[in-house]
Amino acid sequence: MLLNGCSVTQQDNPIQQNEEKSYVPYVIIDGDIYYSYELNDEYTKEEVLAEVIKKVVPSDTIVKEDLTSNYYNEGTLIYTVKEDNEVLIIEKETGDEILKRYE
Repeated sequence: MLLNGCSVTQQDNPIQQNEEKSYVPYVIIDGDIYYSYELNDEYTKEEVLAEVIKKVVPSDTIVKEDLTSNYYNEGTLIYTVKEDNEVLIIEKETGDEILKRYE
């Protein structure tokens, strides 16, 4: 399966986009922040990294607790990809979404 990334309006600060309080979806995995990011590459799902998002937090909050998210529902599957160890795929009912590790 090949996927393309989805778009984000600003990428300098991936969590808080602008003063209007628009936030980028993210998930915390092993202390790292992975956020929705526009990537023009194609990725292949490899294996399930985590079976569930454990906790959903307010969109303007970053909680460094493993498997928390400000957007994705509890029970969301997270996959590694074959091509890049800093990219993950979130499986959603509306279509898969690409996440990139924030540095």
